[in-house]
Amino acid sequence: MATTPSPCRCSAPPPNAPASRCHASLRRPPGHLGHLLRRRVHPRHPFRRAVEEGILDTEAISHVGTRGPLYGKKDLDDDHRFGFGIVTSADVYYQGVLETVAKIRDRIGNRPLYISVDIDVLDPAHAPGTGTPEAGGITSRELLEIIRGFRGMNLVGADIVEVAPAYDHAEITGVAASHVAYELVTLMADNAVEGSRHGALNGYAAQALGQESRRPAGFVANAAEALK
Repeated sequence: MATTPSPCRCSAPPPNAPASRCHASLRRPPGHLGHLLRRRVHPRHPFRRAVEEGILDTEAISHVGTRGPLYGKKDLDDDHRFGFGIVTSADVYYQGVLETVAKIRDRIGNRPLYISVDIDVLDPAHAPGTGTPEAGGITSRELLEIIRGFRGMNLVGADIVEVAPAYDHAEITGVAASHVAYELVTLMADNAVEGSRHGALNGYAAQALGQESRRPAGFVANAAEALK
């Protein structure tokens, strides 16, 4: 499977400006399998090559939902050397969606942002129809809430990859991917609101972080408020 996709861009960052990127996938980004096979060009290498060529902003790039075995300790060393911000699926579980969103927003800021979603970031229970299912992934609910938390960021494009209909029992994966696409398009539409190039800092996650007073009906920021 190609865990780091070749994106079909909806738009692009300004000329000569490195892009920040948020990539949701199960595999760690550098991808040493190609090196083991003695290949420079390999489906798991786009981020590595992009960093080597200086076209990604390594102070902002983030990878969310990684898990699974390593090819070697060098995987972790390269993550650090390339400047990748790593949020594992275990981090999402233990720290929660709100802290995950806060970390990513703080790291990326208002840089041009491209979101790439590899559907195998989800646990096989939520996305069985993919080429490389790996136990221990995040839930579809967590993924959707993380994406919603990006409202107001400088989103310039997005993609979703790795949906394999041949393996998709009851279209579970297709349902998850279609909802992810809907949320991404919603972010883009929100950014296009007249009078605001980058939209507003709002949405469920921003509200829960205390950054906006308006809340949708039924929304509560914490359990204590729910009991009032």
